[in-house]
Amino acid sequence: MRDFQNTLDFCSLHDMGYSGSLFTCRMKRHDSSFTKERLDRGVANGSFALLFPQLLIEVLPARCSYHAPLLVHLHAQRNGSRVRQRPFYEVWWQAYADFPRVVRTVWRVKMLRRDTWSNVKSKLMSSQYACRQWRKTHSDPTEALILQKTSVLGVLQEEADEESMVLVKSLQLEINDLIELKDLKWRQRA
Repeated sequence: MRDFQNTLDFCSLHDMGYSGSLFTCRMKRHDSSFTKERLDRGVANGSFALLFPQLLIEVLPARCSYHAPLLVHLHAQRNGSRVRQRPFYEVWWQAYADFPRVVRTVWRVKMLRRDTWSNVKSKLMSSQYACRQWRKTHSDPTEALILQKTSVLGVLQEEADEESMVLVKSLQLEINDLIELKDLKWRQRA
């Protein structure tokens, strides 16, 4: 899988999203368990996505296989169609110090296109892919940090001496920033 992922990265291929069922594979096992996964995907590089900006991949019902067929519409209308795509960017990502490096790395790459607009579109597509790859290895830390810092805050507030009050104020500001970040995350998703 690592080699496959490296190949996708090397070729700048990214998931094009989909319309229809969330799962592309459904299988009943011998032990009566049932597995549903999204295994099949359509991928493309930035150049292909620029050629077909209306591209839509539709997951069709599986009639005679465990795997659902994918139908690629190159010039699809998305009227009323439910297209699921992961967000390009989520505000909570800024809680990680290494995230800005991901975007900077993509934008520093020299593009061979002649016109500026094609370069920008290509870099945006590459940024989207890089962000999705980064997201696979990071989770939202805000809830855990809020709980952890609130616990420490409770201990410090019990001590209630002058020295701990400076730390209490600092911790309260950090918690408020995390709560604001969490609130922004949910407003963005809504």
